Formats: sequence, C-alpha cells, structure tokens
Amino acid sequence: KENALNALQRALALEPNHFKALDGVAQIMREQGNKPAALEAYRKLLAVHPYWEGAQDAFDQLVREVEGDGI
Repeated sequence: KENALNALQRALALEPNHFKALDGVAQIMREQGNKPAALEAYRKLLAVHPYWEGAQDAFDQLVREVEGDGI
C-alpha cells in the first residue's frame, strides 16, 4: 500500500484535482486508520467531483467519527 500511496501522492503533486487519486488516498488513509487524513482527502474529492459514488457517504461517516455528532 505504501507504493500505491506514493504513486497517488505523485499524481496529486502533478494534478491536485485528480479525483481518482484523491479517492485512492482517502480509501488507503481510511484503511490505515488515519481518519483525519481520509476526511481531508474526501473533502478535496467532493470539492472537485461532488457526485463521486460513495464519497459523500464516506465523508459523512468520517465527519461523525472524527468530529463527533455535536451533541
């Protein structure tokens, strides 16, 4: 996964709005338990591709897990 993550980060260095790379980073960060980084990647992904399948649901879930319910 480190090689994949490095490749995705290189792609994003060249094209910061590469939505597939953002999705890949978000998924890897989430799998590794780095929820804040995954949340940030999903935030960027939704900014450039708001209808990317599954991104909004993943983002919403991570917001609850990272930032809490606000109760």
